Amino acid sequence: MAEHKVLTVAAYGMTVASVARDSRGQLVWTYDTDFSDHPLSFPASLSLPLTSRMHRGDTVANFLDSLLPDHQGTRARWAQDARVEPSNIVGLLAHFGRDVAGALEFSDPARPSEGSAHMREMREADIEARIIALHSDDWWGLDTTAPHGRFSLPGAQGKLSLLRRDGRWWETQGAVASSHIFKHGVPRYQDSHVVEHVSMRVAALLGVPTAHTELATFGNQQAIVIERFDRVTDTSGTLVRLHQEDLNQATGTPGWRKYEDKGGLSYRHVLNTLDRLPDIEDSRQAMSQFARGLAMSWLLLDTDAHARNYSVQITPGGAVTLAPRYDVSSFLPYVSSSDSHFRGIKLAMQIVGDFDAVSMDHTAWRTVARDAKLDPDDFIEWITAAAAALSATTALVVDSLEPAYVGEVSSLLLERAELWQQECLRLLEA
Repeated sequence: MAEHKVLTVAAYGMTVASVARDSRGQLVWTYDTDFSDHPLSFPASLSLPLTSRMHRGDTVANFLDSLLPDHQGTRARWAQDARVEPSNIVGLLAHFGRDVAGALEFSDPARPSEGSAHMREMREADIEARIIALHSDDWWGLDTTAPHGRFSLPGAQGKLSLLRRDGRWWETQGAVASSHIFKHGVPRYQDSHVVEHVSMRVAALLGVPTAHTELATFGNQQAIVIERFDRVTDTSGTLVRLHQEDLNQATGTPGWRKYEDKGGLSYRHVLNTLDRLPDIEDSRQAMSQFARGLAMSWLLLDTDAHARNYSVQITPGGAVTLAPRYDVSSFLPYVSSSDSHFRGIKLAMQIVGDFDAVSMDHTAWRTVARDAKLDPDDFIEWITAAAAALSATTALVVDSLEPAYVGEVSSLLLERAELWQQECLRLLEA
């Protein structure tokens, strides 16, 4: 299999860094000197600060590995295409690293032609075939032992990224950026793509910034289509990459440690990270936005809101903000009829020592507010108002769906949202 020893890392038309392995096999990240001195330089990761020109070891490996799909079937297929081992991070990024999350573009300097721009129009039948293929890929990774309510497979869901231009869809390769991500939902949870779309819209209407989503049908296949918030069209009409990283990357945490109960980040760990952002105003805004996102996960019973479903955006010059929420969903329509009063439903992050959703009362959320440096009364007022509007807002979004996306699951979502709203309001009473 091919061996890749060096990568060039670029962004915004500048050479950012190089990645190589040292004599002991450790990955070494070295910032380009001209980039480090540039007024618009920025850290590729909060875990790889510009204060040190060189970083090595696990922190580098964890950051780079999280740019790749952790779905084992997808990674194995990618490794076969790249003719490297699935564990060869450098080799995989040399082959697939031109359009990862964020602004960074990875390339093999020994093979510059691999980065040449290429686009292929995708017809409806082409997209349908890709979505069917995603179904097949996810079957192999389905985790039937995961706690009820956890949407993640052992790795991310199968995803397809395409570029939308002039009302048409394009498959991109090399230096051409994609603009949207397609997901078909998790087979284990019927209509989970519809639930995700509704949840994202509800969160946005209740005051939590989220990525824009829509539902679409290609042939006989449905998908949720997510507009990438790490892409923006400039004044010339060119799609530009924006830099971002998830919170595991930002803290140097391995990507597989997503869940707090498996050694992942706690909400306090996240708040401590955001509290250390370079600008005080950005830091306070990020902590407030994260606290609201955390509360929205509770209101929606989003049992999969782990640290990798939160990201920070890093602009040229180094300003850091919290990105819009993504991968927001709800376990409400899948709650078993035997789960009396929602007992036993656990969230991905514990609140004041407990993962159980029904333990998260007004006292717990006041503690979150103080940890986030917010006024507890104001925060409880916001959560209570959001809880009071949960059922009606969910109904508003479901009513806006086209008939093809409405069915038993959306009806259960409406029914359970009303019941859970009542429980939330009870828990929030002082």
